[in-house]
Amino acid sequence: MMTSKHRSFNPVGSLWNRWDPHIHTPGTALNDQFTGGEKWTEFFQKLDDADPPIRALGITDYCTIERYKEVLALRKGDTLPKVGLLFPNVELRLSLETRRSSAVNIHLLFDPAPEDHIEQIERFLLELEFTFRDAPYRCTASDLVRLGRAFKPDCSDDSVALREGANQFKVEFSQLRQVWKKNPWVQEHALIAVAGGEKDGTSGLRDKSSSFAAHRQEIEAYSHIIFSSNPKQIDFWLGKGPASLDQLERDWKGPKPCLHGSDAHNLDKVGVPSEDRFCWIKGDLSFETLRQACLEPEGRVHIGKAPPSGPLKSHTVDYLEVNSAPWLSNRKIRLNPGLVAVIGARGSGKTALVDLVAAGGYSLSRHLNDKSFIRRARSHLEHGKAVLHWRSGEQTSNELIHAEVDDILYHPYIQYLSQDFVDQLCSSEGLDDALVSEIENVIFNAHAPESQQGARSFQELLQIRLESSKTKRRR
Repeated sequence: MMTSKHRSFNPVGSLWNRWDPHIHTPGTALNDQFTGGEKWTEFFQKLDDADPPIRALGITDYCTIERYKEVLALRKGDTLPKVGLLFPNVELRLSLETRRSSAVNIHLLFDPAPEDHIEQIERFLLELEFTFRDAPYRCTASDLVRLGRAFKPDCSDDSVALREGANQFKVEFSQLRQVWKKNPWVQEHALIAVAGGEKDGTSGLRDKSSSFAAHRQEIEAYSHIIFSSNPKQIDFWLGKGPASLDQLERDWKGPKPCLHGSDAHNLDKVGVPSEDRFCWIKGDLSFETLRQACLEPEGRVHIGKAPPSGPLKSHTVDYLEVNSAPWLSNRKIRLNPGLVAVIGARGSGKTALVDLVAAGGYSLSRHLNDKSFIRRARSHLEHGKAVLHWRSGEQTSNELIHAEVDDILYHPYIQYLSQDFVDQLCSSEGLDDALVSEIENVIFNAHAPESQQGARSFQELLQIRLESSKTKRRR
């Protein structure tokens, strides 16, 4: 759920953001340890003070989304200014007992983008049913209160009865799957996450005879996400453990992302996961990013103190700046550190952007022709200058009118293959000299200057490296 003050999309593109997909709030149905008269104020303050900042929150409660609705109602003005995404996380308990005498926990994560998502979620939860003394009880707050009073008639207070009802309510996995299959909205706007630990997760479904192995595999295969920060489990679900990727595809419907939250039930735990195992997800602050993480878990999810560092700062352009170009409305264009492609409609400026980046990186001159932007816009570039600001703090720049002359004697900071040049290579038959030359340039420029041994080209470096072998052969 977003407001105009809580931006979810970064114009730079996919960046690593910290998520806490599993956090309880004051008033949570079970194990509520939040105390004090200002507990909500303190709860929000703890989230605001979290370091690293939390950008996405899965507001969690047992069997209902009452606490999620309460957070939405309390979020006013500047409350949670750093959080770009709030989504409901409904925690259920399956009617399966682990070897540590706890029920297996399963979570339903819902997309908050549809305007009717609250109504749709509550309608779906109505379909889940628990039977006690031949009476059916549905997964709603009112029915949980009735269940609590049916189980303990002395529960006079609604909150106590609700807590008891939530504690007793269990879901058959077969029922959950059946209800899921007949609800198209939920299939499109929700994800299933199952706990992976031994206490209240599927790892606890182990015995000497492996009698729960098939049941466990069914639950894990049907789930999209595993809630775990255990490095061994993370490796397993990425196909780096005992099971290969092929086996994961065959038996568990593919690899799965492991997510981890603070699972806070008191103020001290808010935003403080065990062992500083923060959950980082790469992408915009939207539920779609969570879905994308299920498709490419290794590249989109990381559990650790900090996100992956990515490319070296000396190899990464922070932003492009074009000076003395009044015709250009946006003169500073930030680039994503993981940028691999520029996509857009015909005439949208793709060639212009990459030509300007190449000019600022001293690698344009060899690829200029009548189709290039620099040639076609020459009359508008007389005083223009392309400046690349690198993440290392260094700057490289080139006057556009001179970029086609020598590119600072062609000392490229980046390797540029224009679209026209690639088309030309692809239309050639066999491995021609131009393609071989570009491959050699890429290899040579990938060597650090100190390892180039004074050579000015791939061929020179090759001769230097081969000289000792040639000498031995002559001897």
